[in-house]
Amino acid sequence: MGVLGANTIPVEGPFTGTLMALNAQITLATTHLTPPVNHTGAFYAKNIQVDPDNTIVHFPFSGPPTPTST
Repeated sequence: MGVLGANTIPVEGPFTGTLMALNAQITLATTHLTPPVNHTGAFYAKNIQVDPDNTIVHFPFSGPPTPTST
């Protein structure tokens, strides 16, 4: 997902994917779920704030999908 604006981007639930907000701050909120659920993916931003008691699982961006033949 890409964000072009400069406003803070709150991520208040579990996130899986790649988030790019090069002119904004991303705030990764604590997920109060049982069992705990992580934020998973790659995060690119001007600033990144990670709230307490969070686990971030890095999954590198591998580029856009490529077509496959069947």
